Amino acid sequence: KVELTKCGGKIWFENGWLEFSNLYSLELGHLLVFRYDGNSNFHVIIFDRTASEIQYPYTSNNQKQSNEIPKQNINESKIECNGKSGFLAQQVSHNGCPAVKGDKRTNHPVIQRMKGREKVKALEKAINTFKSKNPFFPG
Repeated sequence: KVELTKCGGKIWFENGWLEFSNLYSLELGHLLVFRYDGNSNFHVIIFDRTASEIQYPYTSNNQKQSNEIPKQNINESKIECNGKSGFLAQQVSHNGCPAVKGDKRTNHPVIQRMKGREKVKALEKAINTFKSKNPFFPG
């Protein structure tokens, strides 16, 4: 569970983000694609630095989950807004991403492999809508 906070016209990840990023071993250069599924649930797809989708084992709600979160050194960018601090994240928008009927709703992120046309459409949308404030990387 990750809480979102709106501040200064942007949406920020707050409580639970560090645990999420540790659980899924997020690193600098990973790309996360969010789809809003309604009822405060997001479908998340994580790509590594080579733009390959990372495959995570599926865990159903009926299986016992480990409470242990793998330790990892992560450099976070913290922000402060109205005296509250949170972790820096890109703006999350759910415009144009309606919930898909038949999706299972869970309290944890749903991560599954996209296939064929669905993957192509998601990547095309990401490419066409992404606008970087810093389009160049230091060499």
